[in-house]
This record gives sequence, structure tokens and C-alpha cells, in this order.
Amino acid sequence: MLHAMMESAGSELRGGGDEIERYTDAKDVSGYAKEAIDFMLDAELIQGTGEGKLSPKSVTNRAMAAELMYNYLVKSREAS
Repeated sequence: MLHAMMESAGSELRGGGDEIERYTDAKDVSGYAKEAIDFMLDAELIQGTGEGKLSPKSVTNRAMAAELMYNYLVKSREAS
């Protein structure tokens, strides 16, 4: 959802590399989400869950969501 919001707002953050491929469970990321995950990894908004995993099938908790929003705000300020 954050990726769609950033696109519609014309985000100035860089992103969209091929970062997802370095995670051992990249194959578990749904096709519709791969572009957004790549973007957020490249923009350093998310870092995975440790041990080289993204854990795309797990539930996102409040702390994870808060970290994502915080990272977005920090990176947005740096970009402006």
C-alpha cells in the first residue's frame, strides 16, 4: 500500500533495483508484490526479517509497520 501511495504522490525516492533476488525466500513473494518489494528494498525502507529472508507469508505486526513508516519519513526528508 505504501508503494502505491508513493507512486501516486510522485515520490522522489530512488528504488526499483533487483534487491529481492538476494533473499532465499524471494520465490515466495507474490507476483503482484515483487515490484513494490524491490522498490522498498532498494530505497532501504525494508531490510527483511533476518537470516537472508523476507518472510513474505508472515503477518506484519505494528512494530514492522511503524519501522516502515519511520524509514519512509526519514528517507523522504533526506531526498528533499
